[in-house]
Amino acid sequence: MSSRQEFALSEVDEAYAAVLSELHAAAFAGTTDAWSADAFVKLMAMPGAVAWLATDREQIPAGFALARTGSGECEIIVIGVDPGVRRCGVGERLLDRILSSALQAQVPVILEVAADNIAAISLYDASGFVEAGRRRHYYRRSSGPVDALILRKDS
Repeated sequence: MSSRQEFALSEVDEAYAAVLSELHAAAFAGTTDAWSADAFVKLMAMPGAVAWLATDREQIPAGFALARTGSGECEIIVIGVDPGVRRCGVGERLLDRILSSALQAQVPVILEVAADNIAAISLYDASGFVEAGRRRHYYRRSSGPVDALILRKDS
């Protein structure tokens, strides 16, 4: 599926942890360990944490985002999109929602992304993120370690 579609975004709480865990497993299959529902509950309980769920017209989960605002910045913890709806605008909508919240709070946005995640890096580049640092060999892959890029966008 490659055409742009309409997706609804909803702020969700810990009751959606299992849904987010399933989406994480699908979105990051083969690149990282899936996060459990318990991990999502813990992440969502952090001060300033907010999670959003994107659903299609049939209310089928299509993607999610988790961010945390505090200490003068907004950190994007994760954005994940179901592989079946990639390149349909889900990631862009989720990122726009986070950026809107950060702009309202007047804080910069930071994130880490694997250097081999070309699609995500393209999305962040298009939104004005710049590289602020690098963590060497941060992610473990079956093919070997991958650097984490630290990206930043000022509001």
